[in-house]
Amino acid sequence: MMKRLLVVEDSEKFRKMLVSVLKGYYDEIYECSDGREVKSAYAKYMPDWVVMDVEMKDVDGLTATKTLKSEYPNAHVVIMTQLCDPELQFEAACAGAENFISKENILELKNLMVKR
Repeated sequence: MMKRLLVVEDSEKFRKMLVSVLKGYYDEIYECSDGREVKSAYAKYMPDWVVMDVEMKDVDGLTATKTLKSEYPNAHVVIMTQLCDPELQFEAACAGAENFISKENILELKNLMVKR
């Protein structure tokens, strides 16, 4: 069975690094640079997981997660951000994210994604 991942990150450098770290564990990895692209990319590729940044230019990751989960309730979303405070973690969970990981801990993301 094909494993697909969607990475949503506005920093091209960080997005490419995530793709590089995770490419051996997924058959296909798709990329978006803003939350406004998530719903159409998800509908097109139907990834197993979405790794979502919080702070993005047009549509932030929490809003994009809420929108995605309202239309695709079985979508699996991991929020990855530099802003690791308990309130943001709570907001991410309320938006429908299954996990919340600091950008400083890419190894934790890798371990989570490998188990899936």
